[in-house]
Amino acid sequence: MTPHNPVLPALVGGQRFALALRFGELQRLEAETSTALEKLFWAISGGEGKLAELKAVLRLGLTGGGLTEAESEVTAQLWMEQQSLVEMRVLAAGLLMHALRRASPDEVDFEALGKALGEDALSGARSPEASSTGPNITATPPPPSGGRRKRSGRSPSGNTTAP
Repeated sequence: MTPHNPVLPALVGGQRFALALRFGELQRLEAETSTALEKLFWAISGGEGKLAELKAVLRLGLTGGGLTEAESEVTAQLWMEQQSLVEMRVLAAGLLMHALRRASPDEVDFEALGKALGEDALSGARSPEASSTGPNITATPPPPSGGRRKRSGRSPSGNTTAP
């Protein structure tokens, strides 16, 4: 059995970063957010996560990936201020999925995850050359799709959401 590689490479704003949520970071994340990890995943992926929770996932992922606490704080804050929040939400949800499932980086399909979350924000964001290196998040938002899309379907709890 191949051991799980907790590192998820990502390209954000033209720079490469290593993200990892190992057991220690996962414990800190649960403590800081006072939320079970699975609930946090569903909240973020369902668009109901708070900005502080989103930032905590990214910050601790950067710390687990090798940045110092101070560097992680500054980088996560800059991402929250300068990048698309939709893209940051998809990145955080993918990072949590990677950590919880113990999946390899290639098993986390960010394009499919973005579509499953009701967003087209990452269509084309994962280029073929980035496929083995994780998500490719750029600073430019996707072109408008001609109006707001209505979300419908079932929530993780099985309840239907209003269109």
